[in-house]
Amino acid sequence: MTTATRTNLALRAVVSAAVGLLVLAGCVRLDGDLTINGTAAAAPDTISGTMVVAISDEWAIAHGEDPAALAAAISEEIAANPGSGLTGEPYVVEGYTGTTLTFDEVPIERLSLATDGALSITREGDRYVLRGDLAVLDPTEDDAEAPAGPPWSARISVTLPEDVTEHNGALEGRTVTWDLDQSSPDATMLAVSSVGPTSWLSRVPVWLLVITGVAGIGASAAWWWGRSRRARDDDGGARVGRDRSAGGPAKRVDEIFDRSDQER
Repeated sequence: MTTATRTNLALRAVVSAAVGLLVLAGCVRLDGDLTINGTAAAAPDTISGTMVVAISDEWAIAHGEDPAALAAAISEEIAANPGSGLTGEPYVVEGYTGTTLTFDEVPIERLSLATDGALSITREGDRYVLRGDLAVLDPTEDDAEAPAGPPWSARISVTLPEDVTEHNGALEGRTVTWDLDQSSPDATMLAVSSVGPTSWLSRVPVWLLVITGVAGIGASAAWWWGRSRRARDDDGGARVGRDRSAGGPAKRVDEIFDRSDQER
């Protein structure tokens, strides 16, 4: 198993444990601020930021669960998987207990693995596309007979590297925010942005590069041939000059005329 595969599995175990345990508890609070690091960043195609995952103490206790124990289980998962790019800190606020997860330049493709596809960020050509569906937080979504849980809430903000060209949340600058809960008619998330500055070569069609390369080779060959021809011509002229200065063909012509004069 490769290091990347082990890291993917570790990250998936951590986040799935966090979300899974809290969904089982029946009441979830998600509060996240994430940033997609584009091509201009030191670590492109990664995400950084924080995500609070917490449960209602009242709901957990009413269902025979210890909220502190659930939060501790998440912390244990994180501690058991170092190098996943995730760290966690205890979160105890306003009757909710859980963990604040910190993403430190986690590759974007691992987000989908970690959340079983509930939230994903993909690079499609020169665009980043974020998709999400938080309906998974509703225990009755896949099982109509499952007991309904109390309202869940989710506030997730994602800052994209360039201007946002498409979204279904609230846009401010390059940040899209979704405020969703169990009563939301649409629990999906969508945002699209450019990846940022790219090399000009990546934007040039391959056929144009091929034609340019062939033309360049032809021009180089023509220049070399012309240079070689000029060098040969210059060398031939120099030889004629040397022959004349050394009494070559020109001197022999003079001698012929001198002999003719003497004979006459």
